[in-house]
Amino acid sequence: MDWNTADLNSWPAKLVTRVGRKLRNNKAFTEETIARNNARDVERRRKREHEYARRNHWDKPRPSHDTGRSSDNSRKSGDDANELGEREYSMFSDGSTLVDRPDHTDMMHRLAHHDSFDSLVDQTVEAHDVKDPYFDSREDAERLRRVSTKHEKLASSLPEDLWQRIAGFLNAADHACLALSSSTLRGRLGAGPFQALNKLENKHHKIAFLQSMDRQLPLHLLCFACGQYHLRMHAGQESLKADYVANPMYICPNVKTTVLPRMRLAPGRQLPYSFVQLGLREQLGQGFGISHESLDRKWTHSSG
Repeated sequence: MDWNTADLNSWPAKLVTRVGRKLRNNKAFTEETIARNNARDVERRRKREHEYARRNHWDKPRPSHDTGRSSDNSRKSGDDANELGEREYSMFSDGSTLVDRPDHTDMMHRLAHHDSFDSLVDQTVEAHDVKDPYFDSREDAERLRRVSTKHEKLASSLPEDLWQRIAGFLNAADHACLALSSSTLRGRLGAGPFQALNKLENKHHKIAFLQSMDRQLPLHLLCFACGQYHLRMHAGQESLKADYVANPMYICPNVKTTVLPRMRLAPGRQLPYSFVQLGLREQLGQGFGISHESLDRKWTHSSG
């Protein structure tokens, strides 16, 4: 006897069959019902599209005409297209109707409004301003200062309790970054965010906060053991050497009591994490780090 074969004459099978016939009626899968449901879905989507167009004021006629299509084609395609220029096709529709001539003029205008053409013009104007002997770069700084002053007033208009409430949802690193962003927020949040970074449980947040300052300190390197930046002794001239060669990159007061992070490459060869920092900092600009090609080495097996 096969225990895996279902017995259709058993009472559980008969119960499931009878309940299934009640819950799943075959009338719901007829062609008339499917066509009626499809028509109802199309009408629902059409109403939703018209409502969306009305809210965004797209139901008004555009003053310009489509230069990529003729007037006859536009009149013909406008009957079955919505305000977004989209059509609805069934799965059995002709595939040739899905192809339409693109409107290159409209595409170029859209690119101009998305900072594609304007950015090229701005770069050309900026290059011309640099060559102008009467160009004063302090005008841009003054304009930014006025904008910054406006934002400072907006930040100062909010009560201190609200800023404390906002800072309560941030971790220690983001809390300190918020307090350091402006003098107004520094006065609102006080010195508490910076004092919290010195706690032992916030060591990782302190490292994350300090790493965000790499762009402002090209001649310094972050020491994870001390939790502070040290001045690079040979900025731009660092090179990876063997373990038995004294190769300090900066003077650390805790060098004899801590172990700096490093990774073993081969017998007698290790990669200190400081070189990984320098390799990653190169993307910030020249002088921030060293090229990652300078860390390449060719290893020869002892067997030849």
